[in-house]
Amino acid sequence: MLDGMYLYEIVLLIGGAILFLAAVIVLLRQVFTNHSYKGLMPLFLIAVLMMGFPAVSAVKFGKDLLEIDKQTHQLQEHPDDQATRAALSSNIKALSGRPIKDPQTITTLAQAQFALGEDQQAKEKVDQALAASPSLTPAKDLKAKIEVVDKLNTLTAAAQKEPDNTQVKQDLQNALVQANHLKIANPKALDTIKKAGTVLQSQPAAGVSVPKGALVVPAGQLSTTNH
Repeated sequence: MLDGMYLYEIVLLIGGAILFLAAVIVLLRQVFTNHSYKGLMPLFLIAVLMMGFPAVSAVKFGKDLLEIDKQTHQLQEHPDDQATRAALSSNIKALSGRPIKDPQTITTLAQAQFALGEDQQAKEKVDQALAASPSLTPAKDLKAKIEVVDKLNTLTAAAQKEPDNTQVKQDLQNALVQANHLKIANPKALDTIKKAGTVLQSQPAAGVSVPKGALVVPAGQLSTTNH
């Protein structure tokens, strides 16, 4: 529950709980000694308010995180959906300053940032998540996706520089096939995939066959079988 909460929210929550407990103890003492306890009511009110504010914030954080995950998947299915892209970007910015340590939560944010094209932030977060939880499958999958796109970018540049290098073209084709089986909404990654297909089409090398459908991949029309 404390993950993603600011320090002052944690202080308010703990302080409110302590105040509430102290008020209960004093209340019981007043009741058993037949003394008036009306003066304790403001203490209970203050304690509830102190605990209530961070609790509401924590609930909102959880809802926002679920919405981010939902929007990320929607964007992966429909990369051209600008409304979803804008909403996701807004939600990410709203949570960007919160101190988050849970690897799964960090991965969810990294997936969203990669879908938005915020590559560096996504790489930093996925590395952070894997450092805390090396076996976390969603983080490993995202890391692999990022590596495929980076590899595709490197091989595309190499193929343009060495158009007669059959091995480079073969490696580029293999990487392109991998990329076409991923759900990708990242605009830069989609451009890389289209560029790779164009290079293979315009500069074919002997012995390298380019699979139909892998030549030019329009944004929003990728084959999607993996997250």
